[in-house]
Amino acid sequence: MGNNILSKRPALRVALLFVAGILLAQASLVDPQVFLLLGFVTVLATLVLFFKKYSTASSLTLHAVVVFTAASLTGVESERSESERLLPRTFQEPVRLEGVINAQPVQKPSSVQLLVRTRGMVRSSGAEGSGRTVIVFVRTKQPARFAGLLRIGSRLRVQGVIDDPPRPRNPGEFDYGRYLALNEVDGVVRVAKESDVEVLGVDESFSLSRMFQSTRNALLERIELFHSSSRGAFLKGILLAERGEIPLELKQSFVDTGTIHILAVSGLHVGVIAAIVHFIFGLLRFPRKGVVLATMLALLLYAGLTGAPPSVVRATIMAWVVLAGTFFERRGDVYNSIGFAALLILAYDPKQLLNVGFQLSFAAVLSIVALYPILERIIQRIPERFEELKIIDPALKLFAVSLAAQLGTLPFTAYYFERVSIVALVANLVVVPISLANVSLGFVTLLTSLISQVLASWFAIVNDVLIDFLYGIVTAAANVPYAFLETAGLGTAFPLLYYLGLGSLFMLHLPRVAVGWWITLLVTANAFLYGSLFSGSKIVLTASLLDVGQGDAILISLPNGKKVLVDAGPQGFGYDAGERIVAPFLKRQGVSSLDVVLVSHPHSDHLGGIRYLLEHFQVGTLVEADSSNASRMHGELRSSAVGRKVTMSFAGAGATLDLDSTCRIYVLHPVMLYDREGNLNNHSLVLKIVYGRTSMLLTGDAEVEAEGKILARYGPFLDSDVLKAGHHGSVTSSSEEFINGVSPASVLVSVGKNNKFKHPSPLVMERYRSKGVEVLRTDLEGAIVLESNGERFERAHWRN
Repeated sequence: MGNNILSKRPALRVALLFVAGILLAQASLVDPQVFLLLGFVTVLATLVLFFKKYSTASSLTLHAVVVFTAASLTGVESERSESERLLPRTFQEPVRLEGVINAQPVQKPSSVQLLVRTRGMVRSSGAEGSGRTVIVFVRTKQPARFAGLLRIGSRLRVQGVIDDPPRPRNPGEFDYGRYLALNEVDGVVRVAKESDVEVLGVDESFSLSRMFQSTRNALLERIELFHSSSRGAFLKGILLAERGEIPLELKQSFVDTGTIHILAVSGLHVGVIAAIVHFIFGLLRFPRKGVVLATMLALLLYAGLTGAPPSVVRATIMAWVVLAGTFFERRGDVYNSIGFAALLILAYDPKQLLNVGFQLSFAAVLSIVALYPILERIIQRIPERFEELKIIDPALKLFAVSLAAQLGTLPFTAYYFERVSIVALVANLVVVPISLANVSLGFVTLLTSLISQVLASWFAIVNDVLIDFLYGIVTAAANVPYAFLETAGLGTAFPLLYYLGLGSLFMLHLPRVAVGWWITLLVTANAFLYGSLFSGSKIVLTASLLDVGQGDAILISLPNGKKVLVDAGPQGFGYDAGERIVAPFLKRQGVSSLDVVLVSHPHSDHLGGIRYLLEHFQVGTLVEADSSNASRMHGELRSSAVGRKVTMSFAGAGATLDLDSTCRIYVLHPVMLYDREGNLNNHSLVLKIVYGRTSMLLTGDAEVEAEGKILARYGPFLDSDVLKAGHHGSVTSSSEEFINGVSPASVLVSVGKNNKFKHPSPLVMERYRSKGVEVLRTDLEGAIVLESNGERFERAHWRN
């Protein structure tokens, strides 16, 4: 059946082959020219087989031609993008550039973000050519005022430094650098002050992008004229894909309720535009073909106004295919239209396959097309005795559309958003119709404002009421207990088994086909099951030093699976490392409980994030070095532990944590009678973890004074493979005598990037390097993950 479906839909078949080629290029390190050569060879083979009348073989080689062509194009595009990347050749490499602003300036709390197309650049190695697209961050105390001085087309001369492309700082985090690369941004430049930006004038030359942007700006101003800031932010997002002003809390509510899709400009909006144009030109008695052409042009203009995101491009291409069929009086095929849309997008930019918007967009429309007819047949089978339910037939069909889209996109939402909404199906029954009314009224308001602002304001008032109602529904649904399931940490087997299971269920009405699906599902599930059993998991000790900024957080995963967390980073000024960094990391690792949480000492950069973890994870024991409250934050932490019925324990020198028979955790410091009135850093818990022949020493913020006492007390026992430097590598710690006593092969330095304390000390870093110690810093490396098999520690390169 599957082969029959593809044979009748050539565009879909070619699109799938193209996708296979892109994935092949992404997964391999083969030179693009090799794929080009393979493509040429298969073309020749296809011709030979065709003329020799080997139709089946020639068809197969023709398929291979498409795969190798796609792989070659992907490789070439990847090499081009890589060659144009703007990377610093030295630390904070200075750069001077001239260019033109290509997008509306974006205000940040203490900076303005500019998208600049360069026309010239001078860096340390000399002058370079133009044509790069870079993001320029300009620090300013008055972002609104400075942004008001700039607009699209402004020509600038900028002096700043080239920054590294943003990378994920911890395993599993969003890769902003990859996102920029997918969106054709070649680099990042940071400017220290406004005076380093000189406005040279405005580029008045005609450009389609500037024309679209100026029109877009005028429409955004119209929205601001008729709506308050909160309602206007929503309308800007759903009408013109300007979602930057929507509050993060509201966006999260849409995510939690599974209604985030309405914030993406897509097929719904294209349908409304088509309907409005059809209505207007129909009233004007235009001929049918004229209406079709006007609709196609309107959709093209709308795609330009929204910035042509993949969802709009896909919907526009599909609409064009359908409208072209109407124009030429030919009936189209929806699967072929989807395939054709995907093929055009990917042929132009193969990287779009990795774009989450592209993936969600096509997964949603394919699942609706494939699953809705089956769900509709189920609705039509409602027994006659329930005939009165037919009055809610439209609601049931809307529910079926929502269910189809949710089922088809579930693996993507589970992976990208790390949660799946339980209330989504019910919420969408209300949210989708209201959002359709919001979109329709929004467009009508903008159109009628050209004729009468009074009339437009009446439409806007009605829309405001609906927006408030929508906000209320979404917020209430998000606050329903267990509104969503956390899905971080799902394995790679899940998507494949899920789609096989979904196909098996929806093919039950075709018994012969269903048997094949069920057999494939069972074979695949068994392959994953027995594969994991026979491969066996490595019995290792893992230490993950997370990048929490200026603070400490270390997760120790013991060989028997137990989890020990030492500190959880800072909390304050709107930032909680426990919530923002540690908790998401634990969830991605599949960790729902912590056996022991240790507080090295009661400073906010170490204990700040622990309270959040106590409130959101099952914690067995909280271990500290002291029984007195050192601060308000420390007292709140203890109150939270008591409220959560977490066992509290106090440890000092000589104690051990016996959590694993193969691994021992020794507490070396502080001595319980140690002077607690002095420097709290010197009262830090110091731990030595021993597994087999390997060992690691964690020193909290212990300074030279504490190091001397530890060295005198333990002598040769301090010898360890890995040392976590005390007090973030500052000059107050890591004495030469202590380093000699520990004799580490590697030192870990947990420190915030460009921190105000100027940690770590260059003198201390050089002290380690002069002794042949490998220095690993979180400000330079991000999170550092080490694994020990009992014989040696090895670094896990999680970014690979």
